[in-house]
Amino acid sequence: MSAATLTTGLISGFFYAYACSVTLGLALLSDEQYIEAMPAINATVRNGVFAFSFFGADLSLLLAFAIHAPRLRSRRFVLIALAAVLYIGGGFMLSPALLASLAELVGLRATLEVVISIAGLSVV
Repeated sequence: MSAATLTTGLISGFFYAYACSVTLGLALLSDEQYIEAMPAINATVRNGVFAFSFFGADLSLLLAFAIHAPRLRSRRFVLIALAAVLYIGGGFMLSPALLASLAELVGLRATLEVVISIAGLSVV
């Protein structure tokens, strides 16, 4: 239970700080600068401290869920189950899906820019 509290608190703080600072800064960039900046940010985020909190929250929530499963009607079990569903569904599973969608959009934009330049068209 302590590990689940620690790791979910760490990753929640990361998401909060990212939303309050990094995304606001990225919003000031042009599209081209944004596309250049995101891979650099993602590369620096992928480290052991982030991995501990991102994957640790998932594993520790599942472990807490399994430990408290025999007491299905307890308030603690319901709260752990809710936390596990919210984090695993809303953070752990959603993050890779959104990143893949963003990568596809960036690739699509690059492809469209090449086609437009070959056709000699201009984009307003």
